[in-house]
Amino acid sequence: MTIASAITAAQGRVAAAYTAIENKGGTLPATQNTANLPTAIATIPTGGGGDTVTATNNTGSAISDGDKVWINKSGNDYSLIPYSSNVDNFEVNGSVNINYETGVVNNFSSNNYLMVSDTFSPLGDSWEITAKVKTGNDLDSEQSAFDFLGTSSGFRIGLVNPGIATRKWQFLVMRNGNFINTSNHYGTFTVQANTVYWLKAGYDGTKYYLKYSLDGISYVNDVSYTSNQLIGEDCNVSVGNAPVWDGEVDLSQSYINIAGERWWTPFTQESNITENTMTGTASEGIAVSGTGDVYIGNVIEPTISSLSITPSTSAQTFNSSSVD
Repeated sequence: MTIASAITAAQGRVAAAYTAIENKGGTLPATQNTANLPTAIATIPTGGGGDTVTATNNTGSAISDGDKVWINKSGNDYSLIPYSSNVDNFEVNGSVNINYETGVVNNFSSNNYLMVSDTFSPLGDSWEITAKVKTGNDLDSEQSAFDFLGTSSGFRIGLVNPGIATRKWQFLVMRNGNFINTSNHYGTFTVQANTVYWLKAGYDGTKYYLKYSLDGISYVNDVSYTSNQLIGEDCNVSVGNAPVWDGEVDLSQSYINIAGERWWTPFTQESNITENTMTGTASEGIAVSGTGDVYIGNVIEPTISSLSITPSTSAQTFNSSSVD
C-alpha cells in the first residue's frame, strides 16, 4: 500500500467514525479530524442510538398537566404510544396454564380454573359471549368452557351430557336455581375432537341462542329457544370448570358484551396517559394527564425512543438510547 492510499483509507475510517457518532446521537465538531474524535465520542448519550425527539408543549415550552406533547421529527409519520401493562380481569384458581403471549389457557380441572373478576348482571338487556375454544380428546362427557360456578344463576356453554345427546353444543341458562330450558338447549352439529371453534351465545331480548364457527367469521345457528325469563343477577362466570373443559380456551378472542357494549375483556391495558395512541405527522400531539412512560417512534416501528413525561417539567430531548 502506498502512503497516498494509506492516507485515503485513514480518512475514510475517520469519516465513517463521525457518521457512526452522529447516528448514535452524538454532536459533531466543526472540524472532523482524528484530534476531535475523543470529544465527539464523549457526546454520545449513554447507550447510544438512533433518532432524537424533543417533547414540549405546542409552544415549545414546559409540559403542563393537560398539554399536548409535541415531537420535533418532521417528514415522517410518527406515533406516540403510552407504555402500559396488561391487567388480568380474572382470578386464577389452582394452576391452570396461561400463555400470556397467545392468550391460550388449558390444564383445567375441578381445582384449576379461572373466575371472571366481576359478577354478571345483564338484567333485561341483551347480552352475548364470544369465545374461541379448542376441544380435547374427550367428547363423551358433559363439559363447560364457561359456567356459573358457585351461584344459582348464570349460563353454561360447552358439551351436553352424553346421556341426552352425543357430541353436541350446549347452552344452558339458570335463574335462581332453575334452568330456563332443559329440552332444546343443545344443538344438532356434531362436535369434533381437537378442533378449534368460535362460539357466540347470548340473549337478544326474545330468545336465547348459540352459534358456532369454524373460522371466526361465518357463524351457524345451532341452539335457539324463546323465553321471557331473564338470567339472574350477580352471576359468577367461570372458565374451564363445572364440569371441567377438556380442551383449551383462547382468552385473546373471548369477551362478553351487554347491550352491545363490551362488559368483559380478559386482558386490558392500563396507562396513566389519557390517550392510547397518536399517529400522524409531527404537527400533532397527545394530551398528557399525570406522569407516564411512552414510546416514540415510526408508526411501522414504534419503539425508537422512550421517555417519561412529567407535567410542569421543562422541555426535554430524548434519544433512542433510553430504550431498554
